[in-house]
Amino acid sequence: MAPLWSRFSGLSSDTEQNLSQEKVSEESSKQPWNSDVIPTSEESPGGLSLEEDAAGGLGRHLGIFSCTLLIVGRIIGTGIFSTPSSILSSTGSVGASLLLWVAGFVLSFCGLFIWLELGTMFPRSGGEKVYLEAVYKKPKYLATVVFSTNAILLGFSASNCIVGVGLRRTATTWSERGIALGGIFFVTLIHGITPRTGVFVMNLLTTVKIAILLFVVVSGWVVLSGKTSVQDPHANFRDAFAGSSHSSNDYATAMFKVLYAYAGWSNVNYVLNNVRDPVRTLKISGVLGLGICTLLYIFANIAYFSAATQAQIKNSGVTVAALFFKNVYGIAAERALSVFVALSALGNVMTVKSTELAKEGIPLPFGNKFWASNYAMSKAPVPGLIVHLIPSVIVIIAPPMAVAYPFI
Repeated sequence: MAPLWSRFSGLSSDTEQNLSQEKVSEESSKQPWNSDVIPTSEESPGGLSLEEDAAGGLGRHLGIFSCTLLIVGRIIGTGIFSTPSSILSSTGSVGASLLLWVAGFVLSFCGLFIWLELGTMFPRSGGEKVYLEAVYKKPKYLATVVFSTNAILLGFSASNCIVGVGLRRTATTWSERGIALGGIFFVTLIHGITPRTGVFVMNLLTTVKIAILLFVVVSGWVVLSGKTSVQDPHANFRDAFAGSSHSSNDYATAMFKVLYAYAGWSNVNYVLNNVRDPVRTLKISGVLGLGICTLLYIFANIAYFSAATQAQIKNSGVTVAALFFKNVYGIAAERALSVFVALSALGNVMTVKSTELAKEGIPLPFGNKFWASNYAMSKAPVPGLIVHLIPSVIVIIAPPMAVAYPFI
């Protein structure tokens, strides 16, 4: 294990104590966490020196607040505004649906703790790419190429760009494509030219998303108090498990949707080069971010179930939040919701964009040093953002809209 650990300069004091049982070399164990103390005699799997590979272009500018919002902004996209209806349709009852959201949190929390351990062992940007490379060293480049191919070809942000513009009507014209393209180019430019402004906008949009869900939660409490026009808001909570499905396939399908709604708790692991005191910050922001999202998700579901019957929710399709606003506040509020969900989708795209995968030494045309380089004026990884932009643009433009967009 010693040769593996010698490739990484940053080890927290807690990590060093854990590694002492594995007989880490005396030289490695004495090195404190310091971004300036990086051995230069070895190269990363992509051919970059360790100094180039681990250096963050903007320096360590992300603290606990920004990292927590990075996780919250990545988790909260458009799923919580639409997924509850399909989960209720699969499970058949309100009680089973709520239990799945709790089970999804437990499974996500287990995954989070694995990533916290890996992130504190290897406090570098790249996420699972770094961890896979550490385990599968031979054949050389196998883990690098396989993971990078998946990330480049399938890691597009087109889905949230599409959802953000397709809530009010069916996507059948080039106007939706134009707005989606505008969104993805806006995010790329702001992260590439003024990345600090990008972080500010990202934090602002995430705060807006939290405010929207808090508004839904508080509105649900008011509905449950009986002080609105909703008739019998407690109806869905009497005999909550009545009509529950007995098919394991239904629960498996619903659980997949729940876990997808929780996806994003590992977001900080991709940008650890830019995080101040990465080990401590990762431990705090990971638990805090997932915990905030779980509370908002569960209480938002309770609010939905208090304002509409099961039949209404099942028939609402992808507009369960719109149904809630309509029943509680009227048609005007339902129309305003589309703007808020679009902002939520844009915020989700911005959190996906703020990664530095190309900086991890991907063997690509023009040489990995080019793709790992930073824009001189802003010190942002512009080539890496372009790598993410290209497949997103293709997915928005190329496939048939009526067939591909609902699938995405």
